[in-house]
Amino acid sequence: MKKVLQSAKQAFTKTGIYLSIFSIIVTILGIIGYDKIFNSFLQRIFCVIAILVLSYIIAFLRCYFHNSVVIRAGNDRSIHIHFGSVFEKQGVIVIPCNRFFDTHVNDKVINEKSMMGQCIKEVFAGNVVELDKEISSSIKGILPQIKITKEGKCESYPIGTIAKVLKGSNEYYFVALTDIDEDCKSFCDMEMLHKSMISLLRFINKEANGRDVYIPLLGAGFSRLNREKQTILEYLIAIIKMADIPIQSKIYIILRKSEYDMFDLTRIH
Repeated sequence: MKKVLQSAKQAFTKTGIYLSIFSIIVTILGIIGYDKIFNSFLQRIFCVIAILVLSYIIAFLRCYFHNSVVIRAGNDRSIHIHFGSVFEKQGVIVIPCNRFFDTHVNDKVINEKSMMGQCIKEVFAGNVVELDKEISSSIKGILPQIKITKEGKCESYPIGTIAKVLKGSNEYYFVALTDIDEDCKSFCDMEMLHKSMISLLRFINKEANGRDVYIPLLGAGFSRLNREKQTILEYLIAIIKMADIPIQSKIYIILRKSEYDMFDLTRIH
């Protein structure tokens, strides 16, 4: 029902597109002469109403069934927008985390509902010892930037640092997207998001070897980026399209099914 209501709402803004198409038909009918086609004034009114209703129905159906979109990003690159969960996919899975690569899941450091919290629970079955070992091994050549006193890990790495972890048949790219202070409050801004995305795209070009890459909506949720999710989605797409990085992999941006009403994929191009 939620999806129906959202599609009905979106359809009002799209009706004009199809109405303009039908208006051409009406213009042609006017040139021919309504009196030669319709016998009465009532029939003419019915024709106009039918055109309005048909325009809305077409707009509604397009919004309702527009659950995915493929965007050409130039240089044989493509961006696929889908609703679903990255944890259902096979390939390269991108997981946003803070610059300390914290893995301690509680109400303060890592929220269990965050992408990092879900990954620790669903992929690593809560085994943070294994995950910490793999992350440390992946970033051992990168020097930490600063050290602060807080719960969890205390050494931070540059925004955009990526730890590559293999688990089963998947590769997981943990990208340092957010910062966190001494009170374990995380924050992110558009500059940090841009820097992380560029770093991620370069890493994909170097490491993914053509495998499909699945990215959640970076910057949304617990990243504390104060932007509408539709805006974040369009910004991520713009970064990928503008970045002059010859990626061979298909890039999928995966949106939560529960957040369907927050997006209008008919605006994406």
